[in-house]
Amino acid sequence: MKDIIEMNEKIGMVNYKMIWNFFEGKCSDEEKKTVLAWVNESKQNMEQFLKLEEIYFLGRHNISDEKCDRAKQKFLQRIENQEKGRKLKSIRLYSIMRYAAVFVGVLVLSIFAYLHFSNENNSMIRFATAEGETKQLVLPDGSKVWLNENTSLEYPENFEDDIRLLSLNGEAYFEVTSNKHKPFVVKGSTMQIEVLGTKFNFKSSDKCRIAEASLLEGEIKASGNANEGLITLSPGQKVELNAYTRQMKVSNTDAEIDAIWHNDFVQLKNANIYDIALMLERIYNVNIVLSPEINKGNTYSGVLQKKKNIDEVLDILSHTIHFNYVINKRNIFISVE
Repeated sequence: MKDIIEMNEKIGMVNYKMIWNFFEGKCSDEEKKTVLAWVNESKQNMEQFLKLEEIYFLGRHNISDEKCDRAKQKFLQRIENQEKGRKLKSIRLYSIMRYAAVFVGVLVLSIFAYLHFSNENNSMIRFATAEGETKQLVLPDGSKVWLNENTSLEYPENFEDDIRLLSLNGEAYFEVTSNKHKPFVVKGSTMQIEVLGTKFNFKSSDKCRIAEASLLEGEIKASGNANEGLITLSPGQKVELNAYTRQMKVSNTDAEIDAIWHNDFVQLKNANIYDIALMLERIYNVNIVLSPEINKGNTYSGVLQKKKNIDEVLDILSHTIHFNYVINKRNIFISVE
């Protein structure tokens, strides 16, 4: 918890208490908007926010509640001391301000009434990515979204309705904050996905013939926008909807590979050379031919990072699994060392 206190001092434009309350789910709607606006303002802010979140939750799991409470009180006391100087200056203005309070109060109420009745609809937020660009966002409920290139996402400034409804045109990876009372619904051009809290990849745009969703964790419900049916997916499954035939189908998939674009990492667990070859074919759109002498018993466990070129990945794997390879255009031949 000491780390999160020190890092919070560097945040600057965001009130310190807002960050703590945001992680604990205790901040007001206005504070939540302030935090999210700061997070989505730049990549640097996003990285700092995620680091703080990681430290906060690691701290909650690794220390007792008593120590956590003491750290929190120490943190808040430091903030209070920093604020005292500013408060002392404001006390001298109290006498003047109290006479102005009635006028200001009437003015504020008038403005509030005007804004409330002239714009009852919740304002919408829209983010879009260009060719070759990806972007990470934090939504009003704390859910995280990664937008792939040529993708747009639209959602309300606050999820005030009974559902958290978003519109997607393109491809996005979601890590949804659980809320059993308020389902999370992503609507694409031909298919929509409903979840309570989960991790999934969803691709649906007005330019795609096939809309697809792959589930990594939790449970999702997929349905066509023209009432093509309702399908519930389990982790490791993919649902596809053909925009022309209007047919839906479910198949098994490696969901982590489907979503590899959002962080360039794949977790491998006792994967043999055949499993890895299939994975590389999907990621790099190549054909891999394995020599009959290849030992299927050799396995690889760990995190495999996606590289720009497949030969970089093969170099790394060949030092672990021990094989030789030859690349001829889109064909790759792998043989024993």
